[in-house]
Amino acid sequence: MRVLLTIEYNGKDFCGWQIQPEKRTVQGVLTEALEAVFGQKITLHGSGRTDAGVHALGQKAHFDVENPPMPVNKIPLAVNVKLPADVAVTAAVEVPLTLEAQYSAKKKTYRYDFYLSVFPRPLYNDFAAQVKYAEEKFDAQKAEKALQKLVGTHDYTAFSSTGRPVKDATRTLYDAHLVKNGDLYSVYVTGNGFLYNMVRIIVGTVVEIALSARPLSDIDAAFATRDRLKCGKTFPAHGLTLVSVEYE
Repeated sequence: MRVLLTIEYNGKDFCGWQIQPEKRTVQGVLTEALEAVFGQKITLHGSGRTDAGVHALGQKAHFDVENPPMPVNKIPLAVNVKLPADVAVTAAVEVPLTLEAQYSAKKKTYRYDFYLSVFPRPLYNDFAAQVKYAEEKFDAQKAEKALQKLVGTHDYTAFSSTGRPVKDATRTLYDAHLVKNGDLYSVYVTGNGFLYNMVRIIVGTVVEIALSARPLSDIDAAFATRDRLKCGKTFPAHGLTLVSVEYE
């Protein structure tokens, strides 16, 4: 049978999702735990790679297993016993053999958390990026206008870093919005797919616009010219969380 897992992890001490030789990765730790539970070779396919330091609330991954010794809904309990405290399987469902965790995904939602302060906030620093400005410098209305400009179907070449070349940089963003909760700001972005570092560059661009360090018109210019210099800096990995992956 094919099983689809929902996975939550704190990315602080992982070198990203994908298995790498002699490095601690989420895929590697999970594969070891699954093989220990099922007593057979397991190949785990994630919905996508997250970089070192990136977190997840709803990462998805599928694997095939012969003659599982337990009902599918018991898999999380059995696997979590074998996992370290910074990663957990929160759900497991049987899916058709045609479903692929990566290629069948229709929507993904990411959240990026940051705070504005001239001094660091130690309780936030594992999960939110510090923006070293006083909060009164930040114009949330400008940020929302910038995010709405980003929604739609566009070539997002300018909003990506080199390192993972793609033939087609066209993506669709269904929603992008800002939420404030106490001292923390969160940018939520939902799309049909994302380029390398795309969300982190979107946030860097939006924050610079909200701080009046960059004009709003740079977003249109970035789409028109595909020039990375029309966008803001790449924000740190530790503020990014993969919230959910949706399938039909």
